[in-house]
Formats: sequence, structure tokens, C-alpha cells
Amino acid sequence: MSTGSAEIEIDVAGRREQALEWCEEQIDWYKKAMLRSKSLYYVFQVATVILSGLTPVLVLWSDVPKIWQALPAALVTIVVGLTNAFHWRENHIRFAFTMEVLKSERIKFKTRAGSYGPKLSENTVVSRFVDRIESLHMGEVSDWRTSLVEDTLEIGTAEPTE
Repeated sequence: MSTGSAEIEIDVAGRREQALEWCEEQIDWYKKAMLRSKSLYYVFQVATVILSGLTPVLVLWSDVPKIWQALPAALVTIVVGLTNAFHWRENHIRFAFTMEVLKSERIKFKTRAGSYGPKLSENTVVSRFVDRIESLHMGEVSDWRTSLVEDTLEIGTAEPTE
């Protein structure tokens, strides 16, 4: 009988290790995605401010060709359009939140706090942790899908202005 018990313990230990590794991978992905979205958002915001401020300056210099006077305003339109299309600000916030929740779950799991209490079996704790991480991940995927659908509906239902 002790062999069966040892196999179960190894299985639980292996599952625990896999679950923590998967959680770490998720945290790393959300961190990279958050930093990428944050950087793109800030770069495009700075570009918007600089180009917006440059337009009136170029207009005041009457000897500057009109193409150069109009170029910053045209670029601002493109930059703002891209910022609105790719939702970098919203993604940054969403990814940062998900990353922090994953980190919180990881520490609760490692310390057997909260819903991972010490009275529960290791098998139950690992199963709860995996379920919680998967639920967080699928919630994020669902939010992403909803955002895509809403964007598609907004584009598809846009009425032409007269």
C-alpha cells in the first residue's frame, strides 16, 4: 500500500510543480504584454502632443511649404486612429491587473492562505489553484474577445455622416 501512496504524493508534487510553472509563464506573458502596451501607448501619446504642438508653429512660419505645415496634423490623425484601434491603454491596464491577480493567487497557493487553507489536502489545493489560474486566463481571453466583437460592431454599424 505504501507504494500507491508514494505514487500519489509524486503525482501531486509533479502537478504542483507544473501548476506553479504554468502560473509563472502566465505572469511573464502578462508582464511582457503589459509593458509592450504601456510603451506603445506612451510613445503614441507623446507623438500626439509633439505633433499637435508643432502644427501651429509651422503655420506661423509663412515661408514653410504647405505640405510641411499640414504633415504634423495628418500624422496626429494617424497616431490617434492607431491608438484608438489598438487599445494600448486599456490593454496595459487589463494586463497589469491580470498579472497582479495571478501573483496574488501564486502567493496564496504557496503559503496555503485563503481558499488554499492548511486543512485541505494537497491534491485539492493544487486542483483549486489550477482551476483558479485557468479561470483567470479564460476570463482575460473572454474580455479580449468581447473587446474585439465590440470593435467589429462599432465599425460595422457606423453610419455615414452627412
